[in-house]
Amino acid sequence: MRTGITAALMSTCLTMFLPNLAMAQELPATDDKTPASPPAKSDVGQPAEQGLADIVVTAQRRKQSLQSVPIAVQAFTSETLQASGIEDTSDLASVTPGLVVARGVGLNSPFLRGIGSSSNGPGTESSIATYVDGVYYGSKADAMESLANVERVEVLKGPQGTLFGRNATGGLIQIITRDPSSTPGFSAKVGYENFNTVTASSYLTGGIVDGVAADLVLDYRNQGKGWGYNTVTGNNVNTTDSFLARGKLLFTPGEDTRITLAGDYSERDSNTGLAVRTADGFLAANGQPYVGPRYGVSTTFDQFFRSKARGASLTIAHDFDDITLTSITAYRRTNYGFALDADVSPAPTLRFDTGVQERQISQELQLNGGSPGSLEWTAGLYYFDANGRQWIAFSGSFFRDIFATQTTRSFAGYAQATYPVLQHTRITLGARYNSEKRGLSGRQINYAADGTTVASTYVVPDDTDATFNKMTWRIAVDQDLAKDVLAYVSYNRGFRSGAYNPSSLTSPPVRPEVLDAYEVGLK
Repeated sequence: MRTGITAALMSTCLTMFLPNLAMAQELPATDDKTPASPPAKSDVGQPAEQGLADIVVTAQRRKQSLQSVPIAVQAFTSETLQASGIEDTSDLASVTPGLVVARGVGLNSPFLRGIGSSSNGPGTESSIATYVDGVYYGSKADAMESLANVERVEVLKGPQGTLFGRNATGGLIQIITRDPSSTPGFSAKVGYENFNTVTASSYLTGGIVDGVAADLVLDYRNQGKGWGYNTVTGNNVNTTDSFLARGKLLFTPGEDTRITLAGDYSERDSNTGLAVRTADGFLAANGQPYVGPRYGVSTTFDQFFRSKARGASLTIAHDFDDITLTSITAYRRTNYGFALDADVSPAPTLRFDTGVQERQISQELQLNGGSPGSLEWTAGLYYFDANGRQWIAFSGSFFRDIFATQTTRSFAGYAQATYPVLQHTRITLGARYNSEKRGLSGRQINYAADGTTVASTYVVPDDTDATFNKMTWRIAVDQDLAKDVLAYVSYNRGFRSGAYNPSSLTSPPVRPEVLDAYEVGLK
């Protein structure tokens, strides 16, 4: 990461929109038919005063008041995130009851209500799904998303398999970014934090021609000093540097049609979560106790994690009177690598290096119909195709190379409806059918003690694959007890498909994860 690159990008973007900025005084609110505007800045006290009825969420794939949604949802506006110092998805754990984000080999593993997975590697997806503007992020490295200049974040607790589908067994994190505005606007901030950390972010929006608006988000973070240091090399550990560029083009060819083209690129260079040391009272592999700072290490080399992610999506929404048709097409690609000193000591006992390349393509068609007070329904089809390649090299006490590729192909169809059986009582029924096929290919090469002579080789047999089919559902009843008081009871089934372990080629596929959740709530 270089500060000069970020400064140049911000300067270039400001120059592009500068002629229009003189005309902009503020960013007014717009209705659903026009490009949405970035929310105005507020003081720290405002989020606390905002009621549930004032917060609009899409927890059921349609815009609703948070108060009327019979799901345990934690929603955060951009003002709330800024006031709480929330910078990325890992920070959400500090403001979300029941959410824990574990760090391992540089990757985040979220757990909601105790449900989650710390497994890593291509195709080994989290039990807590991450969605950005309706697009599922399958890679854990990709899901470490910056929250700079987003519109809001929703954390849905409990299985969300009916409407969101795959791998939302324990819940999901849904990020909704700002839409461009035809009214020009610009905001930027620069900050300085503990451990010599410099942050900078900017948001730029404006109209290009009639019916076309664009925006651009830039976010930069550089941590100059680590929480600790490596007693062997003397270098900083537990540091994180990151960069994000995200933009949208919004076309409104008519009152009933919205076309959004979005793209993003991000980089992350971190050793946070890699700095493991021998526990107090125990001896390291070299026979010596650890002596150093609390958040330091004593390893032969400096461990690292580096990732690059990029993607694009096309969302087309058209209103046909009482029915809205939405198409979401997305492509994502993620590369990351890390190096670990597995013996966590100055002794050169065991090191392993890993490189991963992941790509995914998804397509969703969704229909929404009805209105509050009558039958409301949602139905859709979903397709997901992913390919992940991994390379692992072990060295030190033994030498081994593992090359693996895991493929995923998933189809699903779903429907959910809510009907008012009484004036203040509603029942919701939904179901989703999932069909997923996993494939594995690769080879493992074991070397002799010299590290160069091949001792044995294992090759994954051709046509190694597994298919997992499962039905998930949701049954819920909610009742208005009084104004702004909602009670509900629900039964949900979540499904996380089986998968192969790309780090252990001889192991059979992991069986699917099925979770039944019974919930009673009051809001």
